[in-house]
Amino acid sequence: MIVLTLVVIASCRGDSGRDQVLKRMAIDQAQLEELAKAHSAVVGWEKDLSLGALGTSLTVDVQERLVDRKEPIVFRGRIADIQRAGAGMIALFKPSRPGSWIYFRLVVPTEMVKSLRQLPRESWRSEVAGVARVEAVRRPTFELSSQSDGDTWEIEPGTADYFLAEGTLIAFRSLRENDQ
Repeated sequence: MIVLTLVVIASCRGDSGRDQVLKRMAIDQAQLEELAKAHSAVVGWEKDLSLGALGTSLTVDVQERLVDRKEPIVFRGRIADIQRAGAGMIALFKPSRPGSWIYFRLVVPTEMVKSLRQLPRESWRSEVAGVARVEAVRRPTFELSSQSDGDTWEIEPGTADYFLAEGTLIAFRSLRENDQ
């Protein structure tokens, strides 16, 4: 009897939970479209790209979507780091959605640095929508070599299973600013 009651309660919560997820997705999409409209940016550019370790997208595929079109794009991500670079600042955004393997390394205008630093650090609250002008996309290459007792060992270069997009951050907004 107690087990049955717990199952019924859990299933009722699941429905309201599902409704909350759908509502959250609709709100997020509206915010993405609002950012895109305000900055004449492209939203939905990632459709039909196969990304990730088992994906089939080549760097040139991603370059065509992000660099060649010359328009800013809207992306989703989580702030991973902010660092000084020369006289300015660079922000690194990591992917926030399953199946997305594009990191964004973006120059941050001075007036945005304080707001970026104030974003929540908890991963479940830190998702942002950003507008960026992407100037380059690459897949990092790793190469290792070692030397031991006169023997030299080299390992074939390999590429990472993610892409790195570089450019400038134009605008951003927290997607979780109203969540409790």
